[in-house]
Amino acid sequence: MGNKFSKEFNKVFFTECRGVIIHDDKSINDETLIKALTVNENLKTMGFTFCPADIIRLAKCDEIDTIYESISGYVPNVKARPMYPDFPQQVMEMDEAVFRFHQMLHYFSTYGLERISGKGVTKGWLPEVEETEKYEDDDTLLTAKTIKLFSTDEAVQYIEKILNKKERLTIPEAELVKEAVPFMKSKIDIPFKENIYLLIKDDLVSGNNETVTRALLLYCSHPGDILDMMEKYLNEKSLNRRLHGYSSIDKNHIKASLSTSQRKGFIRALEAFDSSSLEDNFVRKRERNIILLEKLNLTRYKASDKLQEVAKALRTKQLRTFESNIERAISADDKDKVLELYSSRPGMLVRSVARLYKLGYDMNKVKAILAKNSDRLKEQTILTTLNYFGGPAYQKDDCDEDCIKEVYDIFYSTLVSIFTSKALPIADKKVFIKSDNICLEQSNIMANDKSDEGGYIRSGLAFKIPDTVKVLRFLVYWNDKKRIDIDLHSYIYDSLGNDIHIGWNGYFKKAYAVTSGDLTVSDSTEYVDIDIDKALADGMTFVRNQIHSFTEVPFNKIETVFTGMQAVSKTGTNIKQYNPKNLFFYHELNSSARRLDYADIDLKNRVLRLCAGTKPSVVGFSLASFINILLNSQNCTLVTDEKDAEIILTMGKPASENEISLIDSNYFLDN
Repeated sequence: MGNKFSKEFNKVFFTECRGVIIHDDKSINDETLIKALTVNENLKTMGFTFCPADIIRLAKCDEIDTIYESISGYVPNVKARPMYPDFPQQVMEMDEAVFRFHQMLHYFSTYGLERISGKGVTKGWLPEVEETEKYEDDDTLLTAKTIKLFSTDEAVQYIEKILNKKERLTIPEAELVKEAVPFMKSKIDIPFKENIYLLIKDDLVSGNNETVTRALLLYCSHPGDILDMMEKYLNEKSLNRRLHGYSSIDKNHIKASLSTSQRKGFIRALEAFDSSSLEDNFVRKRERNIILLEKLNLTRYKASDKLQEVAKALRTKQLRTFESNIERAISADDKDKVLELYSSRPGMLVRSVARLYKLGYDMNKVKAILAKNSDRLKEQTILTTLNYFGGPAYQKDDCDEDCIKEVYDIFYSTLVSIFTSKALPIADKKVFIKSDNICLEQSNIMANDKSDEGGYIRSGLAFKIPDTVKVLRFLVYWNDKKRIDIDLHSYIYDSLGNDIHIGWNGYFKKAYAVTSGDLTVSDSTEYVDIDIDKALADGMTFVRNQIHSFTEVPFNKIETVFTGMQAVSKTGTNIKQYNPKNLFFYHELNSSARRLDYADIDLKNRVLRLCAGTKPSVVGFSLASFINILLNSQNCTLVTDEKDAEIILTMGKPASENEISLIDSNYFLDN
C-alpha cells in the first residue's frame, strides 16, 4: 500500500514523528544507491540525515526523486529580511536615538495611519539601510537529526501508539490520528479519555441516535465518559453560537441544546450501565451532571426506570459524593476509615498525600496503599507530582521542608513500584544511554503539562549547548493576508532574579543581547541574539524567551507563524542569518494561544530547554533520575561503551535494531 495520506498529513508526520512515508518495492542498483547517498548529503544542509539502513531503503523506493523536495517543503523557511538586513552589526553600532526614531516612524506608518484613516495598512515604512548579500554559511554546529522512513502500514501503527498514550494529544497529534483512524486495523484503545471526543465528534454532529449510541459505547468505558462527551459537544456548540452573534453561554457553559435524536442516543448509551455505575459516576460532578441530565429530558424520551431513579436521587442529594464521605471521616478523626476509602480511589489519594501528612497520618500506611495499587495509578500523574515537589521550596505553598521531603520520597517509591511490576524489553539487559546531545540531568518529562504546539522534541527536554556555539538566536517569521504583529521578548536574569528585558518595550540592545527591530506588518522576520559568554561576564545566568501576538490574533488563526532557537558560531554582514541545519528546535505554532514562553536558557550550565507554552521548566525530577529508576527496577546493567550494550536507549530516532527511542516509546509510560 502506497502513501494514501494528504500533503498536510505528511508534513505533520515529519514534524511530529520525524518520519517520511514511502513505498519501497523496487530493486536496488548502483545508480539508485548513489542517488540515495546524494539525497542524504543534501538533507544534512537542513540538519537531517537517514540511518544507514534507511539509506538502503531509500534506494529502493518510488519517491527517491522527489523526497528531498518534499522534505524541503516540510522545513519552515524565513522568507523576509529583518528591519535591519545586516543584523546584528547594524543594530549594535546604531545610536539609540536613531533606532527609536526609526521605530516611531514605522509605528506611525501602520498603527498611526490606521487610526487616522480607519483603513487597514499592509506595508509600513522601513529605514533605508545598506544590505549585504548573505552568501556565507555558518559552521555546522549541531548533530544532524535522524529521520526515519515508514511504509503506510508502519506509519499507521506508529500513530496507533500515539493514540494509545495515557496523555492528552497535542493539536498536531490529533490531526494525525483523525486522518489515520480509517486505516487502523486493530481495536482502537483510548486510555486517556479527553482524546475520545476527537474520534466521536463527527458522530455526535451527525445527530443519528443509533450512530451516537454506538460511538459512545465503543469508546466510553463508564457513564462519566458519556456525560463528559456531552458537555464537550455542548460547550463547543455554545461557543460557536456566541461567535456567530447568538446569545452568550451561561456560567455553566452549556446553554446549547441537543436534537431529539442526539438525546435518544445519549439516553440509550447511559442505559447500558447498571445502577451502581450510574450512581458512582453521576455524583462525581453533581451540579454539572444535574444540568446535563435535565437537558436529556429523561421522562419525555422514556428513559428506563433505573436511569430516572438514579437521576432523581442525584437531584434530591440522596447520593453522597466520595469527597463528602472523606470529609466526614476526616472531621471525625477516623484515620482508618479515611485510608480505607482512599484505598478504593488511589488516584485521589495522590492529590491528598501532602494534606494527610500535615494532619498527622502514618505515611508508611499511605506509601503502602500507593504501592499496592500502583497498577491503578497513572505514571504521568506521579511524574508531575515529583516535578512539583522536587522543585524549589517556594513553589510549595504551606508545605515545610519535612513535608516536601516526605511527599517526594513517597512518590519516588511509588514510581519504583510501578516500574518494578512492568515487563519491559530492557529487563535484565546491558544498556547504553545515547543522550543525543540532551542533558539528562537538566531535563524533565512534562507529562501532564505538555505543550499544545507539539513537535518531536518534547517540552522539558534540555539541549547541551556545544562549546562552539557563541550566540543563541531566537527567531520568528510570520505572514498573513491581514496585517499581523508578532513580538519577541527575551528576559535575561542575574543570580538575584533581577532581569533585563530585550524587546520593543524594553532595551533594544545590551553588550550581550540585541533585537533586530520590531516589525508590525505581515511577511516579516524578527531576531533576538544572546551572546552567552558576554552575558555570563556581565553576571547574567538565565534567559526566558517569549513570543507574543500583539494584534491579539491567536497563533492558529495566522496563515504562517514559525518560531525557533538557532545556534550561531559567528556573525557578519555576509553570513546567512537563518540556517535550518543549526536549529535546536522549531515550531509552526498551532495553539489558540496569543502568548507563550518558548524556551529557557540556563547560561551557567549551557543548556537550552524547550517550554513551548508549558509552565516554566523548573527541573524538580530530572530525566536522569527517571532513567535511573527505570534501569534499576528492570535489573539492567548500565555500560559505558556502546559496543558492550544489548540495548541502546536513545533520545532520537533509533538507528539500529538494538536501539529503542525513549521518545518514540513514550518513556515506557504506556506499557
